[in-house]
Amino acid sequence: MSNKLNILVVDSVPEHLKQVESILSVLDIDLILATSAKEALGLIKNKEIIIALFDIHLPVMNGIELAKIIQHDKNRAKVPIIFITGQVKDDLELEECYKSGAVDFILKPFRDNILLSKVKIFLKLHNQEMQIREDHFRLGLNISELYRC
Repeated sequence: MSNKLNILVVDSVPEHLKQVESILSVLDIDLILATSAKEALGLIKNKEIIIALFDIHLPVMNGIELAKIIQHDKNRAKVPIIFITGQVKDDLELEECYKSGAVDFILKPFRDNILLSKVKIFLKLHNQEMQIREDHFRLGLNISELYRC
C-alpha cells in the first residue's frame, strides 16, 4: 500500500487524463484517474484525496455535482477542487463552482507549467497543514508533561 498523497483527476476525454498524468508524473503522488463522476466516486471510496481536478462538463453527473458529493462526505476532509474546463457558461455556473468547493480554475487548453504550479501550491499547503497539526499535537504532549512535574 502506497503512502503517497492521492490526487483525483476526472475528465471524460481520455487524452486529457493522459496529458494531466504526464504533467504530474514528476510529483511523488498517486493519481486516481476517472472518465466519469460515477467512476471517480467508486475509485475514491475509503481513500483520502488531497486535491481534485475536474472538468465541469462531465456526462450524466457534472463536475459541480461531483464536487458537492465529495465535499459533503462526512468521512473525508474538505478537498480543494480545481476545475479544468474549456468554458464556463455564465456567472451563475461560475458561482455554483465556487459554492461546490472550487478553489481555482484552469481553462483548456492550458499550459503544462500552470497546472503543475497550481498543484504544487496545494500540495505545499497540505504539507504545511499536516506539519502544523503535528506540531500542535506535540505541543499538547509537552504541556501535559509540564503539568505533571
